[in-house]
Amino acid sequence: MARDAIVPTKIARTAGGVAQPAQTTGQAAGHKFINDGHVFAEVENIDGAAVREVIFVTPGTVSAASLGIADLTIEVPLSSIVVIGPFPMGTFNQKSGADKGMVYINYHTSEETDLKVRLYRLP
Repeated sequence: MARDAIVPTKIARTAGGVAQPAQTTGQAAGHKFINDGHVFAEVENIDGAAVREVIFVTPGTVSAASLGIADLTIEVPLSSIVVIGPFPMGTFNQKSGADKGMVYINYHTSEETDLKVRLYRLP
């Protein structure tokens, strides 16, 4: 299964703002989104009995030794919503290939459908 893209909703300064986008349900293959460093994620855990985790992959490295940066793992409390971001491009963006400039979102196997995601981009 391929990693599907989620398109961030651009927040507007116009009268009425923008409508809240539909939530995207987590999937086993994960998701991806194009990142300009101004994107925030809203993640909801719909499971009323267990904490769930969402993982933002960090392909970046530090120093000439190419030390890996640990992925950003966020606990989402049961029946709760958390807001995460922004995602600095040098840390979170994929560096090459077809997904260059994308951020990867991962979910734990068998827990992914308990998480619902919305993405927002600041103007």
